[in-house]
Amino acid sequence: MRLAIMQPYLFPYVGYYQLFSSVDKFVFYDDVNFIKKGWINRNKILGKNGVVNFTVPCCKVSQNVTIKNTAIVEDSKVKLLNKIENCYRQAPFYSQRIPLIKRILGEEHESIGALAEDSITFILNYFDVETEFKRSSLSNYNNNSLAGQNRILDIVKREEAHTYHNLPGGKSIYRKDDFLANNVNLRFIMMREISYSQFNSPFSPGLSFIDNLMFNNDNDIKEQLTSYTLE
Repeated sequence: MRLAIMQPYLFPYVGYYQLFSSVDKFVFYDDVNFIKKGWINRNKILGKNGVVNFTVPCCKVSQNVTIKNTAIVEDSKVKLLNKIENCYRQAPFYSQRIPLIKRILGEEHESIGALAEDSITFILNYFDVETEFKRSSLSNYNNNSLAGQNRILDIVKREEAHTYHNLPGGKSIYRKDDFLANNVNLRFIMMREISYSQFNSPFSPGLSFIDNLMFNNDNDIKEQLTSYTLE
């Protein structure tokens, strides 16, 4: 069984969606501490005049509070929807995609983790990705005494996975020899170059997957989800 474990990020870039779709089971790592100025509650989209940052403000933000216990500010989702609409109203697939975005933002969310989770799973379900997923906070791992690679390996073993997938940033954190010593293959998702036409301007890479949705048809999106190699 192939497994991935990652903090939930809000409408992340395409590589995160590739990671999710590359495995049999995905664990949202939501019982670790919130990261200030990270990508859990913010990202980038494209307006007619260039890249636009967006953030969903959270209540009493602290790096001593877990993601699952970090609530979002009331009405912040309405403001985010307005920003997305203003940026992409002239995009070719706006009318097809905005109902999906509205559905995600219209759900009730008890935390930023829950909202970020929906921003991933609702979209992948739309494209028929059937990866099983769960939250670490609801899984009774009881391994909070562990940290870093050791805690990840503990979850991998509890889930009885033989392969663990991670994004390229994990190369500086996880060691293949340590995983092999636990009978687990460690593989990294290496995204192939992805580009497409935007608003008659040079291509802006690394944006939220919202951008991919607004400028690409269903077949192109499905191709982008598998446009990677494994190292």
